[in-house]
Amino acid sequence: MSIKRYKPVTPSLRNMIKIVKPSSKDLTKEKRRELKNLGLLKHRVLKHSGRNHSGKITVRHQGGGHKRLYREVDSKRIYGNYSYNIVERIDYDPSKSGFLALLKCLKESKMGNTKKWYILAPSGLKSGDIIKGYKVNSIDENNLISELNINSNQITNLGESKPLKEMILGTNFYNLDGKYIKSAGTSGIVLKHDEELGLSTIKLPSGKITTVKSSLTATIGIVSNIDNYKQKKGKAGVNRWLGIRPTVRGEAMNPVDHPHGGKSHGSGGLGNPAKNKWGKLAKWVKTAS
Repeated sequence: MSIKRYKPVTPSLRNMIKIVKPSSKDLTKEKRRELKNLGLLKHRVLKHSGRNHSGKITVRHQGGGHKRLYREVDSKRIYGNYSYNIVERIDYDPSKSGFLALLKCLKESKMGNTKKWYILAPSGLKSGDIIKGYKVNSIDENNLISELNINSNQITNLGESKPLKEMILGTNFYNLDGKYIKSAGTSGIVLKHDEELGLSTIKLPSGKITTVKSSLTATIGIVSNIDNYKQKKGKAGVNRWLGIRPTVRGEAMNPVDHPHGGKSHGSGGLGNPAKNKWGKLAKWVKTAS
């Protein structure tokens, strides 16, 4: 995806850098209705504004933000393992930094089945690409290609899910076991296989080298939206759209709102000394015996 810079017409636009994403406006009423019927677009993501079950703020700086619809994503890659699957389009997900790819099974769609599902899209995957299911063996492969009239130029290994032990050393992968390495632009690397112990040595995005079971599945490629880190919000309002509220210093509050509150300007004193929930001094005294 490309980067969009703005002319400095206003102070906020001067520093704003946006990533051009698949727009949620592309989801027309017909597409939205289809996704809801397929069970891919579900209920709204519930907002708790940092409150717990009794209504008390347990996490500060949360609240507001634009409403979001939850997308059902096949992280474990349950569907389409015995056939070839075509990418219908790349979609945007407000709850993830990476993009989603909408897949359709070629074999089942030929039989009249309209099953579709979302996966976390790798960088470089585009509409019309064909991904092979990892349980398609070499015998069935040629039969399926001729049966489904697949152009071999459309087949890509990007987005293909398979166990680590079947990956060549040096392969970039993501979505390990459907849980790890899912943020935009991240990937792990396969370093070594130990067939006797059934373990694979991998390098995580943090740079840490660790060993995991070779039977764990992962997806080949790098998570889409690799330019996500270049994004600059430009103004405080963008944080409010994301549901992030302002951070206020405790000293600037009243005593009722924060242990540091109640100090007047230039007093230099403690004001109301910091206390814990039970009224005991929380600073400048020994709190443990």
